[in-house]
Amino acid sequence: MERKLVFFTPKEGAKFDMHVAKQPIHQDIGNTYDKACGLIVEFLYPLYLAHRMVDSNHNQLEQTLKEILIKLEQETKKSPALIDPYENIIEMMVELNKCVLSTLTAVSLFLVKVTSLTENQFGKNSEEYSKIESLRKTLHKDSLSYKFCYELRNYSQHYGIPISRLAININKNQKPSLVATIMKSRLTAGSYKWKGFGASALNELDENFDLIPHLANYVDITNQLFRFMFSVCKSELINFNDIVINILEDAGYHGNKRFIFGCDMQDDFPDFDIEEIPYTFVLKLEKYILKLEDLAS
Repeated sequence: MERKLVFFTPKEGAKFDMHVAKQPIHQDIGNTYDKACGLIVEFLYPLYLAHRMVDSNHNQLEQTLKEILIKLEQETKKSPALIDPYENIIEMMVELNKCVLSTLTAVSLFLVKVTSLTENQFGKNSEEYSKIESLRKTLHKDSLSYKFCYELRNYSQHYGIPISRLAININKNQKPSLVATIMKSRLTAGSYKWKGFGASALNELDENFDLIPHLANYVDITNQLFRFMFSVCKSELINFNDIVINILEDAGYHGNKRFIFGCDMQDDFPDFDIEEIPYTFVLKLEKYILKLEDLAS
């Protein structure tokens, strides 16, 4: 297949000029590009989507907590005796539990993707698979939050709502505080059987404890895994960027325009197949990793 770089210059309205490189990319360059592109599209892109779901759901949880505290601060202007929990607090419970369930589910999906995508991309006997799985198992072994939240997701999906109650402290002329309380006795009172690492983690926790810090630790586990998996691919990404930049320069590309590959194009440019170039995704991914590194520092 012959590929030429095609880029577009926008004009007034919906019009544009289309520019086509004079020469197709060399086969050797194309083969190197394909190898790097396959890693990006088949491995990093679905991994990024899975992690963004974790990040988005956890951000929503944090935003919901802030909004609840703002509402509670307004309540401090009147006596706590006038606050009806069935009128006010129940809506807060609904929103918090919804965000918690979404975050737990997103993390579970991400962890599944870590193993399956790594095995599919590198093979189960590869050095990359060994390093990534070793890190995941070490993080699991060393984190009480990982072990507990992993099983809490199963409990929440098949048996009960995770947050038992909201412990709210409201004192006049003081900012309110809130604790999303887990009551251990409620988790173990029904027919759901806590087992393995989840049961041992639960045994280490107090009867009443705040779920939110454990959830933050659980999300941080995914951040560590995602950053490490990015580092495994970093040299290939650098190679990909260099190849694309050279292709752009050879084609006379300049500015900030959309570009693609045109495949097996005829001289008069009738209909032709398009191949997207994931260059803008790589830039977005690199920016996202920098954000995660800032959070970790």
